[in-house]
Amino acid sequence: MKKTANKTFEKPASVKVLQWTYLLAFLSIIVTAAIIHNTPRPFLDILRLPTYFRLAEPYVGISYISSMTIYHFTMAYFMLIILIDAVSLTWYSNKFLKQLSLLSSIIGFFLIGFVVLYFLYSLVVIGFASYEATISAAVYLLLALAFFLLDLITFFVEERGIYHQR
Repeated sequence: MKKTANKTFEKPASVKVLQWTYLLAFLSIIVTAAIIHNTPRPFLDILRLPTYFRLAEPYVGISYISSMTIYHFTMAYFMLIILIDAVSLTWYSNKFLKQLSLLSSIIGFFLIGFVVLYFLYSLVVIGFASYEATISAAVYLLLALAFFLLDLITFFVEERGIYHQR
């Protein structure tokens, strides 16, 4: 427990669970990227986005270079959102960090929402024309949906922490 201005403050259980979830997500992304970048193909080709973008290019109509550029910017912003949310949940009593996390969650809705739409579109357009691309699109669609739900949960936890404090 922390003492703040003659009040006892303890983080809600939801915040503690989210802290560990964000830590696990961050570490999983780093470990997966390290494994994929340090092992030769075709090991885990389903998780290699460059391979997916090459396979999907003729179906979705977006060039490989454009896809990779958008991917790198999206991944950088996504990791920033994870970092902001993790820091705000760690120092949950700080109102500024809660508001920053709330703002990053709103931005995350759009960012992750577009990623969900892209992979949903890809899945529908590719269909069963390319087995590998279809599996990759499905895997990334599920991951994007999971991160969208995590962002949504974080939004409600932060919103409750800011506007419904006693």
